[in-house]
Amino acid sequence: MGTTSLPPHTADRVGTTHMQHAPPSLPTRVGGCRRRLSVLPVLLMSVFSAAPGAQAHDPAAQPDLRASVDGIELRAAEVLERFMTALRDCGVEPAFEPKIVVRTHPGMIAYFPGEQSVHLSRWADLPVPITGTLAAWAAEGTLGLSAEQQFAEVFHSLLLPHELGHYLQHASGRLAKLDRWASEVEANRIAIAFWQLDAAEAQRLPARIDNFIGFLGNLPSPVPDGSEPREYFNANYERLGDDGPAYAWYMGGLMRTAWEERSRTDFCALAKLNRPT
Repeated sequence: MGTTSLPPHTADRVGTTHMQHAPPSLPTRVGGCRRRLSVLPVLLMSVFSAAPGAQAHDPAAQPDLRASVDGIELRAAEVLERFMTALRDCGVEPAFEPKIVVRTHPGMIAYFPGEQSVHLSRWADLPVPITGTLAAWAAEGTLGLSAEQQFAEVFHSLLLPHELGHYLQHASGRLAKLDRWASEVEANRIAIAFWQLDAAEAQRLPARIDNFIGFLGNLPSPVPDGSEPREYFNANYERLGDDGPAYAWYMGGLMRTAWEERSRTDFCALAKLNRPT
């Protein structure tokens, strides 16, 4: 996971997460591109494991999913193929096609600009604090999923086109120009617009977004009284990155913001905005 020479707001990965008192909706967007290009850092998860309802993970009671790595890759490759086809249908010819890599890392899922690849993690490799957090998240979810299913739903499916949104930003050169907040919200808009391209997926999407936001939205807000969420996020990004629950609060808020503004744009408009240079 080496750091690339990306500008100020993008390190080696691009990712998501943070929050503290869950507002019905953030006044503005949450986001930023330099993320850990991944959606939930391990630190965040380990801190979350203290949340009520978190359960310990018993490796002996779970299947060894190492044998399913190819399955993870194949399913992700199907989404990637649909994403690249959608780009071309919009008249946008990709500068390059990102790779899918199954390699467990603290960010759970992330786009690595230097490697031009999206990295996915394996359930079987996750430590107990992480699986306990996912159990708590699943318990508060709206889809009735187990912890392992919640992990796959969020980190192998829902957020994959979010990371591909960061890929588009990288290929177009916009990743270096957007602040962290704007980058994250736009990546969420791209993900939402992508899932809406298919009628069946569009019908399922509201429930998936509710399932994603619920647990994160119940975390306390890290934004001090009198501070504006976007300014605070951009100014304190590095510090927030070391505070799992705070970053997760933001993660839920930036998804909520993108969802509430989904009618303002569509996939082709976002693809053309990020046309390779």
